Amino acid sequence: MVGDHRLADSRAHLVHVVDLALTVIDRVFAFFASLGLIALMVIGGLEVVGRTTGWRLFRGQVEWSEVVLVTIVFLAFAHAQRTRQHVAVDLVTRQLPARPRRWVQTAGDTLGAIFLFAMSWMAFPIALDSMAEREARYGATGAPIWPARMILAIALLLTAMRLLLQALGTDQDETLRQEGRDAM
Repeated sequence: MVGDHRLADSRAHLVHVVDLALTVIDRVFAFFASLGLIALMVIGGLEVVGRTTGWRLFRGQVEWSEVVLVTIVFLAFAHAQRTRQHVAVDLVTRQLPARPRRWVQTAGDTLGAIFLFAMSWMAFPIALDSMAEREARYGATGAPIWPARMILAIALLLTAMRLLLQALGTDQDETLRQEGRDAM
């Protein structure tokens, strides 16, 4: 009996440590996504100024914007999942009692985790090949694609791990708090 309790405590501690590590990583990624958003605005602003003045202030604006945009979206992906900021349609689940709603949410988180683990599994070899070849986008400047591919693969893995933790119920307290807010 005592051994079972220790095993449960060690599992809970492990899940807590993984949760904290993922939270730190996704916050760092979200910070860099914010920097990427600033870079995207600067690139767009330079393009507008260049077109207005007739000076070419920034070559390859389209190529760089595409690469930066992919980076922004996927760097913030896990953070959006942790804070449950993704678009959700809850017309049906909102009507369910708390326990069945949690089951449906757990099933969705589990399926999402499986899907993102599979995508990550497929994305890593592509990203590693791209990195080895120093793949770049065709265009005026040859913007490097390989960092965005690597960020995509890592972000998919990080988000899959977050979904798995959410499916295991590590955010159950948050779900219950949200239900309390919904009831008000």
